[in-house]
Amino acid sequence: MGIRQQVTHTMTVDEAGNRQTENFGAEAIDYRYDADNRLTEVIFADGSQLQRAFDPVGRCVQEAWIPASGPSVVRRWYFDGVSPRWR
Repeated sequence: MGIRQQVTHTMTVDEAGNRQTENFGAEAIDYRYDADNRLTEVIFADGSQLQRAFDPVGRCVQEAWIPASGPSVVRRWYFDGVSPRWR
């Protein structure tokens, strides 16, 4: 038999709708959006982060994974109107 644990899940949204916080018991995940409602940052309970930066035209996205410990990874996604590719 496994251990059963009851966890409460809640979500809060700021007035502008640019930030959401999801709580799973004591752990929280924070989602942040820009004015165009694009996901720009996710902050996990362990301190790891996913960050995205968009170019003004919307053809390129830089995505950075920053773990709580260890090396970071940065990727750039380019959109040609057909399919995304990364470099």
